[in-house]
Amino acid sequence: MKLKNLDRKRNKFLLFYYKQFHRLLDAIHVMSYDLRGSWTGFADVHSPLYRRKFDEQGYARLNVRDGLQLWLDMGAPRHKLIVGVPFYGRSYTLENKCNHSLGAPTKKGVAGLPGPFTKEPGSLAYYEVSDVCLSCYFSLKKYFFLRKNTILHCF
Repeated sequence: MKLKNLDRKRNKFLLFYYKQFHRLLDAIHVMSYDLRGSWTGFADVHSPLYRRKFDEQGYARLNVRDGLQLWLDMGAPRHKLIVGVPFYGRSYTLENKCNHSLGAPTKKGVAGLPGPFTKEPGSLAYYEVSDVCLSCYFSLKKYFFLRKNTILHCF
């Protein structure tokens, strides 16, 4: 019983704190990216703008719009919110190379292929994604879907 009362007091304090502290700031930079990745166990866009029909459980509100709405609900003024935009892509290692749609099961915790320049597994710089997407989209699909059961989602 005492623990519940302590939690209520703590939550009221935190709510007050979050509702007031924006007054001390010139801007609030919202990290609205990296909401999905190889740690989820399924292939997805890493920074969805809105909730989608197939988003379930904790992922239903894990999108850019709902994140910004949370700040607005806490009293932050719109003009102080700055949305972080992801200029990179994510790759995944698929469980089954024939299933390469959004939500396809992936090997959880196993990053996809690295980019040719950054060589960072599971992450590709903007220039790595855009160069390949603009020059040969179908070759990109074939390369990433068939090689090592990996998928890349272009934004």
